[in-house]
Amino acid sequence: MKNKSEFFVSSGVSLTLVLSLLWCFSSSFSVTASPFVVVTSSLIFTSYFALIAKLVKRKLTFLICHLVTAAVFVFTVLFSLESLLSQLNYAVNCVLEIYSKYLPCPTSVIFSSTKSISADYLFVLLSFLLCDAFVNSLVRIRRIFPIIIISVIVLVPCFIIVDTLPSLVPLVVAVSLLFALYITSFVRRKNPAQSGAVMLGVTAVILVVSIIICRIFPVENYKRYDWQDKMLNFAENITGLKGGQSSDLQISSVGNFIDDTEDLSHLGKIEQQGKKVMRILTDKGGTMYLKGVSYANYSDNKWSILTDEQNESRPQDYNSFTMAKNGNETTSSLSIITENGESIMYTPYFTKEIPNDFETVSDVLVKNKFKYVSYELSYLPYSENEVYYSSATSSYYDYKDFVYDIYTKIPENTSEKLIEIGEQNGIYLPRVGGDENEDSSLYGYKTNAQFAQLVKDFVSSRGYYSLDAEHMPEGEDFPVWFLTEAKSGYCVHYAAAAAAMLRAYGVPTRYVTGYLVNAKAGEWAVVTSDNAHAWVEYFDDEMGCWIPLDATPASFVPAQNNSNTDETKATQENLQTEPATTVSQSATTAAQNTSEMPSVTNNNSAKENTGYGAFEIAIAVIIVLLLLIAAILIRRKILLLVRNNHFSKGRNNSRAIYIYRHIESLGRFSNNVIPDEIKEIALKARFSSHTISSDELKMLMSYHDDAEKELLRNSSKIKRFYFKFILVLTK
Repeated sequence: MKNKSEFFVSSGVSLTLVLSLLWCFSSSFSVTASPFVVVTSSLIFTSYFALIAKLVKRKLTFLICHLVTAAVFVFTVLFSLESLLSQLNYAVNCVLEIYSKYLPCPTSVIFSSTKSISADYLFVLLSFLLCDAFVNSLVRIRRIFPIIIISVIVLVPCFIIVDTLPSLVPLVVAVSLLFALYITSFVRRKNPAQSGAVMLGVTAVILVVSIIICRIFPVENYKRYDWQDKMLNFAENITGLKGGQSSDLQISSVGNFIDDTEDLSHLGKIEQQGKKVMRILTDKGGTMYLKGVSYANYSDNKWSILTDEQNESRPQDYNSFTMAKNGNETTSSLSIITENGESIMYTPYFTKEIPNDFETVSDVLVKNKFKYVSYELSYLPYSENEVYYSSATSSYYDYKDFVYDIYTKIPENTSEKLIEIGEQNGIYLPRVGGDENEDSSLYGYKTNAQFAQLVKDFVSSRGYYSLDAEHMPEGEDFPVWFLTEAKSGYCVHYAAAAAAMLRAYGVPTRYVTGYLVNAKAGEWAVVTSDNAHAWVEYFDDEMGCWIPLDATPASFVPAQNNSNTDETKATQENLQTEPATTVSQSATTAAQNTSEMPSVTNNNSAKENTGYGAFEIAIAVIIVLLLLIAAILIRRKILLLVRNNHFSKGRNNSRAIYIYRHIESLGRFSNNVIPDEIKEIALKARFSSHTISSDELKMLMSYHDDAEKELLRNSSKIKRFYFKFILVLTK
């Protein structure tokens, strides 16, 4: 196998670039996929296509190999079409969830009957296609144009509109490899034997420069600029379409940045991925429920958020997110640093005050309208043994009426079946005018808290906790099916069933999603996707506030991700030594840094000051220009060294052929006709057994030098620059 180094380098570049592009897309849109599956499949595909491209010389045989491979590919797709469609549906919805914030497009679409939470199979198929295209472009035809076009198609959606950039590592690697491929493209075509070593050297240099730039301008500081919003508004005015950004936030617009429906029909097996979501620090510690979204309505096996019509009856001056104990309580502090600019704030029970820069959306959620990546909250640590009271206003009783009117609704048929199930297990409704011999502790009045405890004990005893849960058969009512037939489930199953059952007993209840974290006092805890959780909150009208209720069995243990990692320790050290500006409890009071509580850096302290300033942008432009100049000079130096090596070393015939090829290149840009004696020398060098003499070689070289000088003499300054530095035709 000739040019082994070029073959292995090209194959390695193809594999690395494919994985980098897939990782960029995955991290930009939070599309989950197993790294092991994707890397392994990409390695197999790259090896397969590289061997075919290198060893199969005949075009017909090469075409037959690809036709057979394509047939296997199509058969595999058809055989697993249902899984592919479900994963494609999942990936498309991940993209729409982000794009719908700024474009007039739906937040989700449904074209698959099954629900997927990963895109392993989809990424394997994408890897197959990318490996085929990249390997054949580099190994067989030695052209980078197809690679650049495909890479741009994959990368551009990761930068347009979205608030977050791809992960830093794959982004830097992908851009560096594309830059290196461009710089070494001439060498790859003219001298494949040396292109491997040149490619490695150029890639190493570009990677180092890219890493330096990324250290100066961290990718996590990226944020949408005002001009992007203005451009979007201009487009909306021209087209008459409206995107997801609206100054007048309605409940219906919540669907533009969260999943506003929890569909229970297609729940099945889920896999833990361990993707880092945020870091939290509290001075109290213990188990913390970080609430994201509260769901209000249940019907057709779906929990959905409050509607605008329902919200109209809510007392607008009552804030259900702030709670208090009865007396002069001592509050605790919670600091949160998210990996990306989240659309919502995650709040603990019971928050003392919502910072001014955040916006409560009805009593559904708290919107993080400026996409802060860090914030601080003061809260009262939750305990089942404590008594809490809402920070009640004169509108509390109006809110209580609203709660009982909205959050007790459930389909009548579902309610009847759930009460029947409950009574079979010792949970009874109060009886009016019943037998005086009946046990009043069973049939008498019960508070919401008492009903909540009874339902929790019953629901959590059903089946066993497992992420490998069975699918619900078609036509079933989810809470009834789960409580009577299902053998296992996870938090979503238990929370959805408990919420529905409590409503059947007249207790105002909501289905809630967020994160469950076991935190240690004074230590940063890493929160990952494995900490995602669902639970219930019921309204305790004696205390006047929402109380969390977790019906998931005691065998469930939330993921442990405390501050033992080097990354988290380094973060804590940095936060303790650097001054910080944080989102405080009010707009006029700055957060006070104490020795007990490390400060939290807020990279996005105000909308007007987000992003980079003019000076930073100017520096970035200068650095990019210097990098471009350095790349051009490095490429020119490499090509000149390679050319001089061909001109001065090796057999005379080989040298003559290389010199004549360059003479032809010079002739394309001039009107000179190559003399017959020069052509004759080149023909002898290429097709005859005659060995070119030193005098003939000198004649070729002399004509080459004259042609080069004449081309420069007859060209403008711009063309001279083009010939010297872009085409590298002249010295």
